[in-house]
Parts: sequence; C-alpha cells; structure tokens
Amino acid sequence: MTPFEWFIAFLMGGIATLVALFKTYYMPKEPDTEVEPNTPPVPESSPTEPLIPLRMRMLEEAGKWLGQDPSYKDTATDELGCADSLSNIINYVLPDFPAGIVSTINLTKELDKDKRFHRELTPHAGYIIVSPRIGEQAGHCGIFMSNETIASNTSKTGLFEINYSYSEWIESFQKKKGLRIFIWRPEDAV
Repeated sequence: MTPFEWFIAFLMGGIATLVALFKTYYMPKEPDTEVEPNTPPVPESSPTEPLIPLRMRMLEEAGKWLGQDPSYKDTATDELGCADSLSNIINYVLPDFPAGIVSTINLTKELDKDKRFHRELTPHAGYIIVSPRIGEQAGHCGIFMSNETIASNTSKTGLFEINYSYSEWIESFQKKKGLRIFIWRPEDAV
C-alpha cells in the first residue's frame, strides 16, 4: 500500500468511528419492542366533590319546602317542630345527617360536631341559624333564604315559610327571650 492509500484507509476508519460515536450518543434510540403511545392517565375514580356548594344545595332544598311541612313524620308537635323540620331538610341534602331532631339544643350539638358546618358571625343565604332553648324558654331554628330573610317552621300552621328577617329574629329571640343566636356556614368537607 502506498502512503496515500494508508492515509485514505486511516481517514475512512476515523470517519466510521466518529459516525458510530455520534449514533451512540446523539441519535435517538429505537425501542427494542413496540411501545404503546402515551395516553393521559385515567383517574381511578371520578371526582366526588359536588359542583354546587353545600350552602347553595341547602338553600335550594329549603326553597322546595316553602309552604309545606318538612316534619312529615310529625316527630314533634307543630309548636315544637322547627328542629324536626330543619334537620329533615338538612338530611335530604346530607343523608348521613340525623333527621327528626326534636330539640334545638340537640340540633346545635349535631351542627357543632359535624365538620361540614362552621360557626359564623355574619349570615348569608344558605346558612343555618339556631337559638337553642334555655330552661322553659323555647328556642327556634331556620335557614337564611337571603342574607337578611329566614325561613323556619311556623308554629301556628306547621308549614315552613319565610317568616323572619334577621333583625326580627334578633329582636324576638335574643332581646325578648334572652336566647343566644348561633349561625353555621355549610361547607363541603375536604
């Protein structure tokens, strides 16, 4: 071989080496087996969070009962049916909430221990209001149908009606009867 042929052979070997190195490190590798195309992961279950906030579902359910008696089992007399009516309405929205509660004291306890209800100072539509009984002084409970109006069981008829403004509630239950006022914000558990 002439020196020129040696040079060409050397040059060709170097180029072959560079091409092999380039393919090894810089070219994408083809898979050895067939790979399925990437698909987005499918969640194990569909979302369970409701699209409508709990307080709005409460408000909607309460609106369905206006002019009717939600204490259909008459667990309590019409004069004492407010907690029964309200607990039944809550139970329609939250089936695991006890229905048929006949005491504003017990309703207050249930709302306090349920993590979906949070004490508030300012009322809004869909919030729950309770003035629990003290001794012989009967309490009352209802739901805010707007930021100012409250629907509750009407003792004379047993029907669920918009029958108080917030200021009338304060006057009637806090100032005249000496009862406390508690307000709860319904909120979906996280």
